[in-house]
Amino acid sequence: MSYVEYIARVPIFTVSLLPFAGVALLTFVIQLWIGVRRFSIRGFLDHCFPFEAWKAASAHIDVKIFVIRKLTDRFLDFLSLAPFTVLATLIDAYLMRRFPGYVAKAAATQGVILFCIITFVTSEFADYVTHYTEHKVPVLWDLHKIHHAAEFLSPFTAKREHPLAFVYQRVGNSLFTAVPAGIFMFTNGLSIADTLLFGLCVNYVGYVMTLGALKHSHFPVNFGWLDRIFASPHMHQIHHSSLPHHWDRNYGINLSIFDWIFGTAYQPRKGEVIVYGLAGETPEQHAAYHSIYGSYLKPFVDIGRRASRRVASSEAAT
Repeated sequence: MSYVEYIARVPIFTVSLLPFAGVALLTFVIQLWIGVRRFSIRGFLDHCFPFEAWKAASAHIDVKIFVIRKLTDRFLDFLSLAPFTVLATLIDAYLMRRFPGYVAKAAATQGVILFCIITFVTSEFADYVTHYTEHKVPVLWDLHKIHHAAEFLSPFTAKREHPLAFVYQRVGNSLFTAVPAGIFMFTNGLSIADTLLFGLCVNYVGYVMTLGALKHSHFPVNFGWLDRIFASPHMHQIHHSSLPHHWDRNYGINLSIFDWIFGTAYQPRKGEVIVYGLAGETPEQHAAYHSIYGSYLKPFVDIGRRASRRVASSEAAT
């Protein structure tokens, strides 16, 4: 088994759990060292999983959606990867017809590294674009706001997405990354399965490198000056804030460079106050998102109402 295949076989939950457990233990030990806490098993568990937060409906729906996603993600992945497969294959076929005399070269280490870097940056730009549009296009926001309705962040919150929002994100990413994948397939004679495997490994490495497991957590870890390049957990936590000065900030998933380029970056200060949840919603409206109905069906109701208002206003104008 190659190292690429080995990385691809590592369960994503393991990749998530180990960094989370490591930071939880480290920060607890630091608090013991400086005298902020006294040691107890209950104190350690409360440090890792704050009991009061886990009693709330917001945390409960996070867990329920996580379980549902475990049952549906394979199907959703198939739907969202289909455009990547089709487009990359078409690009490879076009280049083969365009340059019939070209002989593909076996992928050298330098070529693989270059492809992985290009794929990673392209993927991050695609994620920035799709994430930005989810906040700016009303219909997409109706779907994406389910994720932002979380009032407490935990690793389960990462899966708190409407299925259509997930498919939109993945399809958007696929359409961007299929271009370098198709070119690499042609130049190096690789199959679509090979390029998918490389892409999966790139995502794994990026996730681990930027402590992805902590981005939906209560641990405000930042990277200092490296926040100018990589999206730290604290930067993403700011993105979930309902405070006005945090709105529309830090769209990047693993890289922050596009946020800095396009003026949407916000580097949090130590001890910065964050209030999670949706802005401009009443407690009753907010509570509606903490249910299966609110997470899966309410977005369609909101979209329907929005469409009805638009039709009504158009008729009134005429």
